[in-house]
Amino acid sequence: MAWVVPQCLVRRDDAGALLRFPFNQDYIDDLKTILPRHARRWVPQEKAWRIFEPWVEGALELAEAYFEVAPVEQLQEVEWYSRDEIF
Repeated sequence: MAWVVPQCLVRRDDAGALLRFPFNQDYIDDLKTILPRHARRWVPQEKAWRIFEPWVEGALELAEAYFEVAPVEQLQEVEWYSRDEIF
């Protein structure tokens, strides 16, 4: 049986980065704990979190505890699978 490691897709730009990952309430709670409100924003049309500089590195370090972090050029549509569909 192969293990599937969920990915956090990261697209950097001049303002900071967009992070897209499968729903993980623990990561979201931790993200909200370490980043002030003005440093993060949910972007529903991208289905991603906008993280502003200089907070990106902290958000990525935290993401590495939950996901495989994968830089991308653009946030393409990704089909996420639920835990029940994988196991």
